[in-house]
Amino acid sequence: MAPVKSRPSGGKQARRRKATEVTEPSPELNEFLRCELREAIRRASELIRLAGGGESPWAGPSLHPFVATLNGNDIRRVTVSVGEAADVAEHAGDLIAQHGGRGFAAMAHDGFLTLDGTRSNCLFVRGQQQGSRTSYEIAQPYAVSRRGIRPLGQPMLLGTAEPIFPKGRVKAAKPDPRHEALAAWAMEFVMRIHAKIPIETLDKNYEIEGPRLLHGKGRFTLGKSVLFGFCSYLAALPMAADTLRHQEGAQAEWAAFVHDELASIGGSAERSFRVRVQYRGDPFSSLYSQPYLAKVGRVVKAVGGLEFVGLSRSLFPGAR
Repeated sequence: MAPVKSRPSGGKQARRRKATEVTEPSPELNEFLRCELREAIRRASELIRLAGGGESPWAGPSLHPFVATLNGNDIRRVTVSVGEAADVAEHAGDLIAQHGGRGFAAMAHDGFLTLDGTRSNCLFVRGQQQGSRTSYEIAQPYAVSRRGIRPLGQPMLLGTAEPIFPKGRVKAAKPDPRHEALAAWAMEFVMRIHAKIPIETLDKNYEIEGPRLLHGKGRFTLGKSVLFGFCSYLAALPMAADTLRHQEGAQAEWAAFVHDELASIGGSAERSFRVRVQYRGDPFSSLYSQPYLAKVGRVVKAVGGLEFVGLSRSLFPGAR
């Protein structure tokens, strides 16, 4: 049954359900969808308990959206900032490609579902098996209590949806040495900032810093550092492009975009800085990852070296 989407206030997506013919996902995909729904229920319940609970209808949002990939027995989940469900849907393919989705992939977010004129809080999970042409989406209406989420009935199959695996992604045989040097410099710049300030508080559901744009000329002569605050990197990327279109940014010869990322692998939390770097005129940016450790009362500590992830979207406006 296909949903009709809208964007209401309050940071949630709303759906209305109407009758259409529905095909079934494969047993393997169906199990993966239900696995991620159970994870979404667990995360949402924890978030509601931390917020002190409440009565339904819950204004929410109850869930930080996340993208999950399954390769063999390895499930990797990447948390995205609150209120960015539409951005997750638009850019899920990019997130999946970054994290090596080669089997199954899914995205989960909070919203509303209207059935027979009654609107309910609802969790949505959309998933796809690599090689298939479409994704499938399931929905779980719920009520809210101080203990968390109470599912209302069984999960419902809403039907097929747009694919979430990336299409036509360009792959790099090896990293560009210029980009590699720029990424190392940008990462050193960010780590120097964090080396001066011990972490005061640490929430396992949040990143420790918002996205940051560095741009300049010559060999790493910094022109400006712009911090975009605590918003999703998906929301900050257009702002970074706009910065590089005007005033000092329009004269920049290179740019580096750094954002914090929170992921979980097999139940263990993993934090990393992701840095995109590009020289003006290059068709793509290069994406690198720097894992780090974060503990309250201590400064951020890098773990291992900078890792090349692959090519990514252009940072400069007007490029591919």
